[in-house]
Amino acid sequence: MSGIEIRCTLESYNAGVKCVISNQKILKGNIALDAINHWIYESLDKNKNKFNFLHFDNCDFEEFPENFQELFPNVTKLEVNGGNLLSIGYKHVGKWKNMTSFKITNCGLKYIYNYIFKDMKQLQEISFANNKLEEIGPNILDGFEYIDLVDFSGNTKINKFFKRQPMYQYNYSQYQYYGPSLNLSDNQLLTDLKNEIKINCFPHYVSQSEYNEMLNDLSMKNTKLEKEVSRLTELLNIVLANPNFKNFKVNIGKTSFNIHKTIFASRSPVFAEMLENNPEATELNLEDISEKTFKVVYDFAYKEKLPTANEDNREIYAAAKRLKIEKLAKVAAEYLMANVTVENSFDLLVLSNKFDHEELRKKAFENIQTKIFPERKLDQELAKQPERLKKLIEIKKTLEKEFTQV
Repeated sequence: MSGIEIRCTLESYNAGVKCVISNQKILKGNIALDAINHWIYESLDKNKNKFNFLHFDNCDFEEFPENFQELFPNVTKLEVNGGNLLSIGYKHVGKWKNMTSFKITNCGLKYIYNYIFKDMKQLQEISFANNKLEEIGPNILDGFEYIDLVDFSGNTKINKFFKRQPMYQYNYSQYQYYGPSLNLSDNQLLTDLKNEIKINCFPHYVSQSEYNEMLNDLSMKNTKLEKEVSRLTELLNIVLANPNFKNFKVNIGKTSFNIHKTIFASRSPVFAEMLENNPEATELNLEDISEKTFKVVYDFAYKEKLPTANEDNREIYAAAKRLKIEKLAKVAAEYLMANVTVENSFDLLVLSNKFDHEELRKKAFENIQTKIFPERKLDQELAKQPERLKKLIEIKKTLEKEFTQV
């Protein structure tokens, strides 16, 4: 047994045997496997079937040895901590059908293959904490309606810790989420974790039939959701169309828009803050937004209708920035950046400086440089000093005019 460290201790609570294998390079065909095999059959042959707790500590796995299922046929608890195990699947552990606890942690594990637990009907604890999970079979938790612990904390694509909390006074169990990335409410169940795996860790190795099955399942859910959304939309339209429910007025010149406080407050943080500071307010006068521009804001607030390229997106952008409606401002800015011309470049430069839009400022300044001052290199600082730049443009135009008159 040269170089092989195997410690065995009795598990007093179930009279089983725990086998701990530490600090070994265990690869397919490696001598360590032969040594372990020899040690079990020669030294502990009469006890080999009593092994029910298998623990590997800092062992160098590239692939979990399949023949461990024959060497330790009665394992119910598996722990692998440390090392560099990259992947694991049904072929490596599927024969351990009586498994109750399965933990692979701190290994740099990247891949968990689909249906790995499909025959482990008694499994109550699963942990893949502190690995580097990239791909997880979307159905690995299918079949589990009740499970005590699922730990995916410390991974990049999925970072969740799931634990079932007993509620003794009512004699039933409630599911709750804990852990470093807590962002789900307590009343969401194990289903949320299953869905998150499918969404964030969808594997490339899923078969076409599995993929089609998932699409069909999603399609059925989407159809049901569409019906519910359609009904909600219908009810919302009834509410929105009823003038009696509108409880605020926005005055643009001589035109007034009747709106719902709640809807505009949800779209505009500025509007929400105004209402918070003055909850009794019933109207607002906007003097620097045109009626046509506010109609675009109104349509976006109620219908999320976006402006077109043909509309005055300079005004729309300015209004959206003033009201802090960022999605509307972003769309308007994209139109502006796609349509920078020699005629509008200076106005867009002024606009970009007013609201500190770096990309729009860069595009406008580049147009001025190439179209108006192609013969000289402008100081980049002028991009943030439109008044100085304006004087240079005026001087250039004056000189050009005088030159043509000579």
